[in-house]
Amino acid sequence: MPNVSSRPGRRHVRGMAVRRRKPGGRTAFGLALALALVSAGLVVWWGGALWPAASIQVTDPGTLILDSGALPTGVTAVLAEPADPAAPPAPLRLTGRFARPMTEGGAPRHEWPAVHAVALIEGPDVTLSFDDDENRYRLTVDSPALSVVLDRPGRRDLNLSGLGPGQHGVRLEKISESSAPRPFPVIRPGPGATALPVPPLKRQIEVIGDSEAVGYGVTSPRRDCSAEEQFATTDTSLSFGPALARALNADYQLVARSGMGLVRNYGGADAGRSLTALYPLPLPSDPDAIALPDAWSPRLVVLQLGTNDVIDTEQPHLPPGYAEAAADLLDRIRDRSPGATILVLLTSDPDAGRRAALQPVIAALEAAGGPPVALVDAPQSDLGACHWHPSLADHAAMTAVLQQALAGLPDPWGTPAP
Repeated sequence: MPNVSSRPGRRHVRGMAVRRRKPGGRTAFGLALALALVSAGLVVWWGGALWPAASIQVTDPGTLILDSGALPTGVTAVLAEPADPAAPPAPLRLTGRFARPMTEGGAPRHEWPAVHAVALIEGPDVTLSFDDDENRYRLTVDSPALSVVLDRPGRRDLNLSGLGPGQHGVRLEKISESSAPRPFPVIRPGPGATALPVPPLKRQIEVIGDSEAVGYGVTSPRRDCSAEEQFATTDTSLSFGPALARALNADYQLVARSGMGLVRNYGGADAGRSLTALYPLPLPSDPDAIALPDAWSPRLVVLQLGTNDVIDTEQPHLPPGYAEAAADLLDRIRDRSPGATILVLLTSDPDAGRRAALQPVIAALEAAGGPPVALVDAPQSDLGACHWHPSLADHAAMTAVLQQALAGLPDPWGTPAP
């Protein structure tokens, strides 16, 4: 199973000093006991629980997983070899950054996280055609009546039958992180069903950031994860951005990638391809891709800045040009979304001077006029998910501080769009 993150495990290991004494009698016994206790303590500290470690469900490609419970009575869900389409694609409300298809009539391509689509189907049957051997998707129908996760379905059709008469809301969202572009699945009405137009959501928010915004390993019950476990526990829909959007009854778009910094990426990877360079692209790995036109106009943008610029060095410090890169990115955000309130969420330790560097940048942007810009300090996190990333509780706490920050500012949707 591939590890779709470009960011290796982040481990904050604190040094331990052991005072040596000559072994013998009680001293030898005491030393042995102390070492045993230290070992037990490390198991608790590193894994989050005494042996055996908490289990993580890892599934094979092509697996269909019910989120909970059983299928509603009369409903069947079958993954099958692709068949010739019997109906044209349904009109979709697509959200996220998409690029034009590689071929005429093909599906739009995606790579940024949390891309999703909503369709309205009148009738009992619907088919979703996949061509993706890298990602995990969550499908909900008449939420929360039916919710299933598909693990790297490959080139297969998912046929849903027996949904009953009337309208059905079908929502499909990528919940993993991509390392390369993939075509977005096609949704079609089944036999005896028709597709209806989908009204847009009036509120839109955009979240820009790194692995913390991605929801890297967020559902993991422990920090020590294999690549397969990290992939299985990453769920962008459970990160703070989508959670904030749900609280605000808004649609959301994530422009986030693991390991990204403003100037320096984690471990110095992908030099020259930091967040500021990738932000304008519809596909991070294809600078020549042409964006699919959309009507995206968020009134709230959250820029989450983690520690990739400063960690994994012996003495954490800001790289040269950090403040200038922050100013450049914020200017691009303002140009792209002139009517948006901007919250700059500063997450994780160490600070290494990041806050002090950002304050004058934000003050200058505020002085230039326009909607509010505010610096928000994330709460202290336990970082109990995979590779010392925020847990579900941490994401809930970040969502809460963002809501608190918004409560002290003018309503982003309370004024006419520019």
